[in-house]
Amino acid sequence: MFHLRRFGTLTLEPHNADALLGIAAAYENQGRLNDAENTYKKAAALRPDYWEGYNRLGLFYYHHKRYAEAIAQFERVISLTPDNVAPYLNEGASFIESGDLQKAASALTKAIKISPNYAIYANLGQIYYRQGEYQKSAENTQEALKLNDKDYRLWVNLARAYRQMNNNSEALKAYGRGLSLLEPGAKDHAQDAGVQAQLGELYAYLGEREKAVPRIEAALALSPEQPELLESAADIYQALGDHNKAMDFAKKAVAKGYTLQDMKDDPEAKEIVADPSLKSNPATRK
Repeated sequence: MFHLRRFGTLTLEPHNADALLGIAAAYENQGRLNDAENTYKKAAALRPDYWEGYNRLGLFYYHHKRYAEAIAQFERVISLTPDNVAPYLNEGASFIESGDLQKAASALTKAIKISPNYAIYANLGQIYYRQGEYQKSAENTQEALKLNDKDYRLWVNLARAYRQMNNNSEALKAYGRGLSLLEPGAKDHAQDAGVQAQLGELYAYLGEREKAVPRIEAALALSPEQPELLESAADIYQALGDHNKAMDFAKKAVAKGYTLQDMKDDPEAKEIVADPSLKSNPATRK
C-alpha cells in the first residue's frame, strides 16, 4: 500500500510543487498512471512560472508514448525558459518518436545553438539515419562521440550507419567498441530484456551466433509479448542468416502491435519487409 506519511513534506506543505513531483514519480513507478498524471498536473498548476513542472509532465507523456501531449508541455517549457537546452532536446526526441523528423531536426538545431551536447548530436544522427542520409548520420554520431565515447549506444548507431554505407570494416570496429562498453555491466542487468536484446544484436552482427541466440532468447523469456523485442529478434536472426526464423518473429511483432511502417523505417529490416509473406499476413493489412 502507498503511504503518504513516507513523504512528510507533502503533509506539512500540501502546496509544495517539488513534493508533489516526488509523489507523482512514486505513483508512476508503482504503475498508478492516472494518479501520477493528475499529480504531475497539479504540481505544474501550483507554480505556473516553474518550468520543471511542465517538463516533468512532458517527460511522463513521452515515456508513455503520448507524444503530442509531451510536445505541448515542452512548448510551454520553452516559452518559460527559451535559453534552456533541455526542452528542445526533449521536444526533438518526441518529434522523432512521433515520426515528424523535420520538426525534430528543427528543435535539435535550436538546441545545438544554445549548448551543444552529445545527446543532441546523437539524436540528429538518428534523424539522418531514418532519412537514409547515412553519411550525415555517421558525421553527427562522430560529433557525439567526441563529447562522450563511453555510451555504447553511440557506437551501435555509428556501426549501423557504416553498415548502410557498406563500410563493413568500420562497422565491425564500432560494434566491437559498443560491445566492450556494454558487456562488462550486462551481468548487473540480467533481468533487463532490452540490454539482453542489445547484446544479442551486437553478437549477431559480429558473427557470434553461439552468444547471440541465448541473449535474444533471454530477452524474450523476460518479456515475450513486447513487440519491439520481437522485432529485434527478427533483425538478429536475419543478421545470422536465418531468414525463416526472422520472418516468424517479424510476423509476431506485427501481431503484437509493431507497425509495418515502423519496420519499413528500419534499414536493418529491408530484407524482412521485402518478403511477400509479411505483406500477405493479415496483421499487416492495416
